[in-house]
Amino acid sequence: MRRTIVLACALAAFPALAKVKVIDFHTLPQSAAGLTALLQKEKAAPVRLAASQVLDELIRKKPVELGAADADQVVAAALDGVFEHMAAPTDLYTWEKDVFGPRGDVLCRENAKLSPGHVSPGFDKRFTKTLKGKRIDRGYLNSPCTLSVTAAQGLSDFHQWTAKGWGIEVGQVLVAEVDKSGAQVARVGLAFVSPGSSLGPPALERPTYVGFALRPKAGEPFALLSVEPPAVLDVRKQPCTLCSSDGKPTDAERHLRLFSDFEHLALVNLAAKELSPADREAFTLDAAQLTAKDKAWLEPWQTSESVVLRAAAALKGSKVGANVPPASLAELVPSLPHPWLKTRLVEELVRVLGPALDQGVAPAEADQKAMWNSAVEKALQSNNTVYDAKVAQGFARLKVSNTPGYLFRQSASGWVLLGSLP
Repeated sequence: MRRTIVLACALAAFPALAKVKVIDFHTLPQSAAGLTALLQKEKAAPVRLAASQVLDELIRKKPVELGAADADQVVAAALDGVFEHMAAPTDLYTWEKDVFGPRGDVLCRENAKLSPGHVSPGFDKRFTKTLKGKRIDRGYLNSPCTLSVTAAQGLSDFHQWTAKGWGIEVGQVLVAEVDKSGAQVARVGLAFVSPGSSLGPPALERPTYVGFALRPKAGEPFALLSVEPPAVLDVRKQPCTLCSSDGKPTDAERHLRLFSDFEHLALVNLAAKELSPADREAFTLDAAQLTAKDKAWLEPWQTSESVVLRAAAALKGSKVGANVPPASLAELVPSLPHPWLKTRLVEELVRVLGPALDQGVAPAEADQKAMWNSAVEKALQSNNTVYDAKVAQGFARLKVSNTPGYLFRQSASGWVLLGSLP
């Protein structure tokens, strides 16, 4: 099947391109040099979007991360491009009153902080834009606003800041060689985080932006190559600016959605009592619409230093039938730093082990008693009764009256409680 993309949303935004129905990816350049040259001169939004998708996939296929000093240049260039879009005289951006519109009010908030890890600790840039958007707060119309953007000095600093101020999540800044002259093209994902309040935790704002910056020759600074604006007024239709908002997602879009989810998960505030909806969705939901044939996409995170990323990769893989051993899932549960995350893995274990446990055998009386005592306080035991106990594949399931029950795993020292049944 020929690899194509339908771009009805872009055509609606650009009526002059109405004759362009489908972009055939095979007609686009397939090298970094060809794609950067195309993006430097191309004006048609559908073609730019398609070329950006191909370039993004090319860079991520063999990821090479830039050092912090060069990454600062790429991030600053991409942010400047995003802020230009936010300030432009269009009806794309809204203020906080529109729940589903892409927000632009970060520009008038004076200060914002970048997530740490991919920029230098000394990152400090100021962006001044005159706001001309058609849906902005009228009090700011045609007014110059300066936003100071600095780097958080650690994840705890970033999370403390976003409890009251705007944050910007910065993903890996990846680079590819353009030609033998030392020219390079880099990409970075950026996501804005609106402040938390008494009504809830900080919120990840959609869409996520992917920006590209070009270094024309060795030794020269990076400058903005491209950062596409949103194409629709409802961010639910376009979670990332490199994703089309209509038609079936391409493989490149699905892979990008998965990549974006893991970049967000790396920055989740695990000390928070309540995880945000975006945190929960990135961990559990499959925005990439994975199938078993896509399981190789999860491999980079299966060996991550982060237990959260390893757990998310295992959970997603298990859900799409990638034959993740139950023991691998169970090993991650005790190390997960948030109760909500532990519960999701236990739920998946219960689902995977269900048929085997239904046909399992009863545990030894002493084992069942030990499990019961470790799961339920003695004062509450008289009010609850185990009415079904089964063992299979080194796991045990106790179904209990008045409560859902419990799942255990056998270890060298005995039966270990993993969590409650869903």
